[in-house]
Amino acid sequence: MIELKFGSELQTLQFIKRTSALLPFGSAEVHLSPNTVVAYHYASSSPVSHLASEREALPIEPMQVGPRISVNGFSAELQRGAHHELSLAHRSGKNNMMLAVCRDRLRDPALTGVGSTAGNSGEVLADPYSGTFTYQGADYRANGVRAVYERNFSNGYEATLDYAYGGALEFNQLPANLESSRDSMHTTMRHAIAGGFSGVLPACHTKWAASYKWTSGHALTPVDSFNASPGQIDPFLNVVLRQPIPRMGLLPAHMEALLDLHNLLAEGYIPVMGQDHRTVYLVQSARSVRGGVAITF
Repeated sequence: MIELKFGSELQTLQFIKRTSALLPFGSAEVHLSPNTVVAYHYASSSPVSHLASEREALPIEPMQVGPRISVNGFSAELQRGAHHELSLAHRSGKNNMMLAVCRDRLRDPALTGVGSTAGNSGEVLADPYSGTFTYQGADYRANGVRAVYERNFSNGYEATLDYAYGGALEFNQLPANLESSRDSMHTTMRHAIAGGFSGVLPACHTKWAASYKWTSGHALTPVDSFNASPGQIDPFLNVVLRQPIPRMGLLPAHMEALLDLHNLLAEGYIPVMGQDHRTVYLVQSARSVRGGVAITF
């Protein structure tokens, strides 16, 4: 009737100085019936996207997956957080529903930026290969609510609808430059509506997943950023395709081609003046097109 899960993740890296963080997590679920569960969840790091299973063979971007690191005055800091959640989930046939309330705290959030940053101010961690950078945002606390509806269809298709109301970082007003933008950030309550659809094309066995998440206002961070439910969807428009490749010759392997389109419409870009007086952008999720081949022996 009662199910407990708990553990901890240790993140440590050597960058400028050795930085470590112990990130515990845990949950307690009470099964009121075979189809109804009341649960408490605690987490100290943001979850990996549910689309990660579709992207498992793609190159991992350190600024988006794994330890989130930023710099402040040439000092490296790991993003840390605390998420408390109380939820009620119910399953009825092929329908899954969830209601949840949560309280979040995020310290040293690593915000994603797009653009070329010149100079060495000690406030920006640049990635010259992807043309992105990481900037440390202001700490924030927020309460929130979430409602999730999931439907499994008989032909293998799945649909998800997620609504959340919670806190996100925004600018009071556009700052004069990027280096001073942290002082212009504050927490604002925002709405977020997301939908996702996935399935397999029977003729060519193509696995696909498409999703879209809309946020009211011009948020720098996602609403309900600790969401690990089936309604967890990346911001804006995303499409992932996995196409099996016929076996060639005697190669004892199963091959798949992958294509990941992230923030396809380049939405949510907030302009800020960089140190070299060129415009750069802060965004919840940078637009990217990635591809790869998965080989399974």
